[in-house]
Formats: sequence, structure tokens, C-alpha cells
Amino acid sequence: MRRPVALALAVLMAASPWPVLGQTAAARYDEIITQARSGRTAAAIAYLTELLAREPANLSARYDLIVILGWAGRHAEALTLAARIDNQSAPAYVLSSAATSIRALGRPADAEKLYRTVLLREPRNADAYIGLALALSDMGQAGAALALLQQRLASASTAEQIELRRAQARIYTAREDYASAAAALRELSALEPGNAQARRELAAAYARAGAAGLAFDILKDVAPAERSAEWTQSAADLGAMLIRWGEVQIKHESGPARFAEIDRAIADNAWLLAELAADPLKNADAIRRARYDRLLALRVRVRMPEAVALFEAISAENPDLPPYVITAAADAYLYLEQPQRARDLYLLAQEKSGAADPGMGLFYAYIETEQFAEAYALVDRKVLQTPKYDISYTPPRPNETYLSLRVAQAMARSYGDEQGAAGQLLDELHRQAPFDSDLRAARAAWMNARGWHLRAETELRTLLNEDPAFASARIEFAKTRLALRRYRDAEQEAAALTALYPEDKSVQGLQRDWNIHRMRELDVSTTAGRGSGGTLGNQDFALEARFYSAPLDYNYRVFARSFESYADFGDTHAYRRRIGAGLEYRDPRLTVTGQLAHGRDDGSDSSAAASIEWRADDAWSARLSADSSADDIPLRARPAGIRARAVAGELTYRFHESARLSASLGQQNFSDDNRRQQAGAAYFQRLVARPHYKLDATLGLYASRNSDLPAAPYFNPVNDRAADLTLLNEWLVWRQYANAFRHRLALSAGRYWQSGFDAGRTYGVRYEHQWDWQERFSLRYGIGRSAHPYNGLTESREYAYINLNWRF
Repeated sequence: MRRPVALALAVLMAASPWPVLGQTAAARYDEIITQARSGRTAAAIAYLTELLAREPANLSARYDLIVILGWAGRHAEALTLAARIDNQSAPAYVLSSAATSIRALGRPADAEKLYRTVLLREPRNADAYIGLALALSDMGQAGAALALLQQRLASASTAEQIELRRAQARIYTAREDYASAAAALRELSALEPGNAQARRELAAAYARAGAAGLAFDILKDVAPAERSAEWTQSAADLGAMLIRWGEVQIKHESGPARFAEIDRAIADNAWLLAELAADPLKNADAIRRARYDRLLALRVRVRMPEAVALFEAISAENPDLPPYVITAAADAYLYLEQPQRARDLYLLAQEKSGAADPGMGLFYAYIETEQFAEAYALVDRKVLQTPKYDISYTPPRPNETYLSLRVAQAMARSYGDEQGAAGQLLDELHRQAPFDSDLRAARAAWMNARGWHLRAETELRTLLNEDPAFASARIEFAKTRLALRRYRDAEQEAAALTALYPEDKSVQGLQRDWNIHRMRELDVSTTAGRGSGGTLGNQDFALEARFYSAPLDYNYRVFARSFESYADFGDTHAYRRRIGAGLEYRDPRLTVTGQLAHGRDDGSDSSAAASIEWRADDAWSARLSADSSADDIPLRARPAGIRARAVAGELTYRFHESARLSASLGQQNFSDDNRRQQAGAAYFQRLVARPHYKLDATLGLYASRNSDLPAAPYFNPVNDRAADLTLLNEWLVWRQYANAFRHRLALSAGRYWQSGFDAGRTYGVRYEHQWDWQERFSLRYGIGRSAHPYNGLTESREYAYINLNWRF
């Protein structure tokens, strides 16, 4: 404290034994001390040093110089001078100042002894009391120091309370108890409401305690005329800190409340920009930084259109932007599904920063721009560059960043439809870290990609039992519920998640999937062909259309169906025209369909059909169907009025999305007493799975047996059998999120055996395009040619087809 010291100096001057000092010298001395009190210590030190050189025995000058050297922070010089004084006779204020210099030089134990000496002489000496507390704190006895200060506060004057509170704040800050430091500084500010330094220290304490908002409020109260460059810097720092705290809150909380801090940060940033705009030339740098911070805050708040608009405005004014600003803009473009722009900005930010690690934003931009080779290379390189263990712990712990990168490495392959490679990586990681929640959630997503929805549901339910607030697991669980036809649960989860995380892209996708499920559906398939006559006809045409209502009571849909087929056999024409309506029921295990139909070309041809499909688990499924007047009969039978009742069954084992095996049996009882029995088997295997190319193989076996009816007007072999292999090549030409264009080339070859005739070859070629739009519209069209022996003669057929699926 400088005021008691100055008072003591004045008293000493009045009683000075210097006979040589006159009134002029005393006035000069008083002026020098006044300057020292205001912080201009250099002149006083020079004056007193010169005076001591002339009068080495002048104790008063020596005492004053010790104190002022301490004020100037020249503690070593002060202690050199203090070594020549007698502690028993020296004034208490001089000893207290010397003790402060000792403490400043890192000798708190020696300072403690000297402070206690002063207090034995003057128990109410506030400087010594506070100095003792600070020395104890420096010695690691913060608790004792704080207790000492608290004891003195009870009887301290207002002036002493100010210094005691300031000392409290210093001790709390030293022990990183910023909340208590803020409390002490708040009391200090109340005692000195006009002390700008105290308010700045309080703002800093609030900021360190995580209450950046309170700190910013303090700065807001500073009058515009009193706002210095330091105020501007502090406001900018606090604004940036508010954004960081807002980002942390979003990561660790759920529900709308998680945006409270970032919303506050954006509001304070707007206030700051408005205040700085009062003098745009003076505050140009501060305005620029505040706008950069605003862009980051908008990105964190997922106000991406605003972030992009701000970035465009900033970059138009100054293209040379910092890498972190460019990266934030890239994140916004990626969120807005402009991955090409995002990719270019990520690469620009990497180039400007010179960083070898571009971050995971570029990885996802590569995924969305179908640059899977680059995405694989990026994440694989990051894995190699990241240590497996965190050696900052003893003993070292597994590095969570490394594990998350390995998971991304696996999921990148899953995004590229390389599910086998993804599964191998995930299984390896699961063996190493079987209880890691993020890994288990990623494995569940991969299971869904393979069609193993029940397995995924079990894994996700376990995860959510352990942590009901696990957001990514909850989102994936809702997707699984929809895939498993647990529609009521899926709707509730989609609504709840949308309320909690409306900005999350996965939640938006889930809600979109649910909305699409609730739509009406139109499915149309049509084929037109031209043959070489005989069995298939010269020309043929077929069209089937189904219109489904929106779901009723979650599990039901009504539908209307129209079927029409036609063939020209030269000597005759054949038709099959039917309309019908039915009801479909779907639940996690069953799909049941019932239909009533009526023939438009034969009024007496009314019929009923039903089918039931049972899904035992992720692998096994079985289907049974029956139709009192089947559509799948030879058109040559129709002019004769022949109809057929049909029953069929199929058993399928699905290994995963890339392999399945099925077997079928069926029988048709024709109205001309013919009984046709059919059996078939098929094995499907994906041979090549790459992001933009797939090669599938299907091996098919078929056999049938018919009643011996030589006069049957249609192709009716007593028995026959066939085997064929089809290779389907698929190329993904273009994709942007849910929109895509593919083309396919199918080649097939086989052998056909018919009783009474030599075996013959079969072949087929087909080329098609497929357009998909917003997961609501799909259009597939193509052309093909096939050849097949009938009664020993090979007939060929060229055809074209169009298939459409539309949800609206």
C-alpha cells in the first residue's frame, strides 16, 4: 500500500535531522516522493541515490530508497540496500517493503519471517498482514493464507478490505480457483465501483471460471468514451471464448438448451459489431476479427445459410482469409450439400496453413463427391500418423483419436459399398476394444448396411440401456426400427429426435425416410418385345401398375392393380387384362397380401389371390402364394379360354447384401386338366464390390414337369430343365446424395434340356439405365435380346422395358 508509506515519508521529512536542508530542498524532496507515488519512480531513485552518495549516513533517504526501489520492481537493489539497515530500529513500513522484495525474488519463507517481525511490532499493519498471507500462499499454504485474510476482514476498514479482497483474488487465482477469485473481485468492485482495473480483473476471472457471458456483461457497462484498445481486445477475446464455450456445451448437452451459450455468443457478437461500427476506421481490425468469429459461431449453431452468406461477403472484400475461416465456411457448404465447393475450400485452407493434416471435413467432402480413393488415402494416412497410445498418462492409455480414425477407416469402406472390407476392420477393432460405445454404434450401422437389422437392433438396444442419451446410437436405433417395420416406434423416435436435434443431418434423413414411408406409391412396369414367332409370338406387350395408398393404422395399405399383356402369334392374338384391389399388411415378421381381381377381357374370370411372407431372422425367410386365376400362364392358352390355379413357395437364406440362396416349388393346375409342377434354385453372389462398379453373378437352376397333353395349344413339355449363369455389371456414373444415375450390362448363358429334343443353348444380353431422385422417384429402362430353344427350335426375342416407382 503506497498511501501509508507516503504519509510516513512525509512525517520523517518534517522531523528530518538534515541541517543542510532548507525549505527549497524539502519542497523538492516532497515533489520527488509525489512523483514516485504516481509511478514515476526513476527520478526519485536517481535523486535519492545521489543524496545517499553525498550523505551515506542519511537513514531516512536510505529507507525511502528501499521502498521506492520496491515500487519500481528493482527488488534485488532494494535488498542490497536493506542489508545495511538495522531491523530493530528500522520503521515497520521499510521492513514490510523489504519483505515484499524478498517474496518477489522467490524467497517466501524469509519474507514470512520478516512480515511476522513487523506484526510483532505493529499487529494492525495491513501491509505486513497481507504480505504474510501472500508469502504463505507462495509456500503452498493457501488455506492458511485465506483463513488469515478472512479473519482480518471481520474488523478491517473499508480501505483495508479493498486490499484484503485483492489479495484473496490473487491467492484464489494462483490456485486456479477462478470462481472464488471472481467472488472476491466482485466484492472488491463493490467497494471500488469506479476502479476500472478491478472490473477488468473481475471480467478476466469470470472468463477463466467459464462465465464468459458475465465477463462480457462487465465490458458492456464500460462507457464508450472510456473504451480503450485494451477494452476492444478484451471484448474480442471474450467473444471468441463465448463461441468456444458454446461449442463445448453443444457437445456435452442435449435438447434445445444446448444452444443457450452459442446463441448468447452470437447476440453478443452482433452487439460488439454494432459498437465497433461507430468508428469503422479505428476499429477495422477488430471488426474483421469479430466477423470471422461470427462466421465460426454461425457454423457452430448450424445456421449454415447465414454462415455461407457471411463468408461470401467477407471473401468478396478480402479473398486472403485465414485458414480457420475458410475451414468453417467449408463445413457450412458441406452441410448444405455442396460438397465440391466444400472440398475446394478444405484444400485451400490446407494449402494456406501448410498443415499436413487437413482434418476430417475433407474426408467427408471426398466421400460426398464420390472420390473414394482420395478419402481412403486420407484416412489411412491419418491412421498411420496417429499413435495408438496416449503416453501423457501413466501407464499409457489407448488413444481415443486413433480408435475414432480406425472406425472412420472402416466406415469409409462401408460408404463405398465395400461391406466385406469394412466388416473385417470393425471386427478387428471390436476384438481390441469390445466395450467402446462409438465403435459398437458404428458396427450397428454397418450391420444395417448389410441388411442385418435384427442384429443391429439388439446391439443398439444394449447400448441405449447403458446410455439412454447416446445420440448417434439413438438415431441409428430409430432407423433400424423403421427398417424392421416397427412403424409406431419409428414415428415416435423420429418426432422425439427431431425435437431434440432438428439440425442434425442424420435426424433430418430419418424424418425424411419416415415422411416418404407415409406417402402414396405408384409402381409401374412395362415391356414390349418382338420375337421370331412360334412360342413367344411376333410381338408382345405387358404392363402392370400398382397404386398403394398411404399407410393406414401404421401396418396396412390398400392398393389397386391393373395388369395387361398381349401377344401376336400371326394366326391369332392373345390378351390377358385384369383389374383388382387388395389389402397389404406388414409387420416385423410378416407381409400378408390379399387381392380380388376381375378379368376385363372375360367377365367370368374373377379371382382371389393371397400371399404371405415370413421373416424368421436376418437370414431366413419363406414365402407362400396362391392365385385362383394366375397371370403367369402362356398367352397361347388364353384364346382357348384356359385358366390356371397356382400355388408356390420359396425359401431364401440371405447371407448378407452380397450373397443369398433360394429354392422354390410351384404348381399350376390348368383348366384343361394340365398340371405343371416347377422347381427352381438360385444362388446370388457379388463378385466385385467397389464404390463405382459392381459385378454380380447369379446361377439359376430350373425344372418342370407337365401332364402329357399333345393337343395343348401352348408350349407344354412333358419335362424340361435349365441352368444358366448371369453376370450383371453395374457402373455408378453420377451421384449427389440421394440422386444418382447408373447403367448396367447383363450377360447370361446357359443350357436347356427338353424331353424328346436335343439340348440347346440359351443366352441373353440386357443394357439399362436407372435414375434415382430424392429417394422418391426411380426410373429404369433398357433393351435386351434373348434366345431359348422350344421344341428343338431356337427362338429369339428383342425387347425394351420401362419401370417406374414414384412416391408422392
